[in-house]
Amino acid sequence: MQRSGSRKVATAYVLVALGWVGVRVWAFAHAHEIEFPDSATYLEKAASPLWTRDFFFGAGRFFVVPLIYKWAALPGSSRQWLTATQLGISLGAWLLLAWAVAAPIARRWLGVLSFAAVLTFGLTADVVQWDTIVLSESITTSAFVLVIAACLALAHRVSAGRVIALGAAFVAFGMSREASSLLLLPIGVSLTCWAVWFLRETRPRLWSFALACLTIVLVVVSFSVSGRGVRWFFPLLNVVGQRILPAPDRLAFYEARGMPVNETLRGMAGEFASGRNSTFYRSFDLVEFRAWIGAHGRQTYALDLLAHPGRTLVEPLQDVTEFVCPEIRQYRPAGFIAVLPPVGTSFCAPRRATTIVAATCLAGIALFGMVFAWRRRLSPADGLWLLLVAAMLASWQPFVWMTWHVIGGMEVGRHVFSGVLQCRLAGLLLMLFAARQLSSRLMLLVMERANRIDGGRAPRRPITRRGGDDDE
Repeated sequence: MQRSGSRKVATAYVLVALGWVGVRVWAFAHAHEIEFPDSATYLEKAASPLWTRDFFFGAGRFFVVPLIYKWAALPGSSRQWLTATQLGISLGAWLLLAWAVAAPIARRWLGVLSFAAVLTFGLTADVVQWDTIVLSESITTSAFVLVIAACLALAHRVSAGRVIALGAAFVAFGMSREASSLLLLPIGVSLTCWAVWFLRETRPRLWSFALACLTIVLVVVSFSVSGRGVRWFFPLLNVVGQRILPAPDRLAFYEARGMPVNETLRGMAGEFASGRNSTFYRSFDLVEFRAWIGAHGRQTYALDLLAHPGRTLVEPLQDVTEFVCPEIRQYRPAGFIAVLPPVGTSFCAPRRATTIVAATCLAGIALFGMVFAWRRRLSPADGLWLLLVAAMLASWQPFVWMTWHVIGGMEVGRHVFSGVLQCRLAGLLLMLFAARQLSSRLMLLVMERANRIDGGRAPRRPITRRGGDDDE
């Protein structure tokens, strides 16, 4: 009977996986390949020589996406090879995450439901729409999903192979986009807490500390690379046009620190960097301004944010709805079919969105405290699961806040999407963890009740369990 039940569960896993892959491929087949102005920068780097140092650490786009595009272009130059590669990586990443979530209860039907829940999340329009778009979002999302899957796998068994896999996922995600590495720092904090609170053996502890240090290294490297060249110039000009020039008191702060201001520059108030036929870049009247921005712009902007902490904290709330429901529908390609209906936007109203942002941060901090208080009652696997969720809930807000300040109001929804995805995924993992714990408690109650009922009867033959929570 038990073997028959195990076969049914295994068959259910296979059917869910095949059905999910079929739906993703079907959606992919209907959507057209599409490029945006930023696509050219990825393709340009992908076409450059691989053996040069500049390919990996030079100015311009980070190397992970161009490297995958270069590999995908080997069979042919058609953009379909690129988008098909993105789809393949996405399919593999979500299947691995779904299995990592279901593995602790793999032989129960709850494992199948957990597996299906993760894959359903991977069918949401905000995930699927990037498959046929030549931008970094598809690969960046897949890399983050792989990071979470590798963390959950490490929670159940610390081995050299799993440590290397997680380190590789860290590098892939951290070097996919400029700000991605910032989302790794809280995971490094979780690994450090896990090593101190739950691990007793020296080698697993050292490996966890090494992975935590790797997140710091990736932040340092990514900031060093992003500071090269002039890619930072464009978003900083967005900040100048959108936020500094329209505010007299803020403009005075920059004038006092040497920024040349004339009528031509004042006329760019409310413009993006490319506004008025790229006046910021082309006007002869702004030669001195451009020189000052190149020499002192970033430092002065950082000082501005630090000198006015209240404004720095509150100002992004004008786009708080983008932090909960990012507006990215405009990037959907022709022919795109949303597999799942929209959940609804009632919780995206500014007041509710603000509540969600604050509540998730407080929930993450509280969860850290709960894990510390329960560290002697939790298993190491459960400890890392909860620490990971706590870090994700408590850290996505600083990411979207910093992103909002850096990009200067351009395409807010697309740029904060990685942080929004982290928050949503953390909520899903927390719910699945709660469902697993509730199921285990209910099973214990049922067994205790059965034992009480059988108390006066002849002793029953003991049931041998082979895998703890893994068995039916």
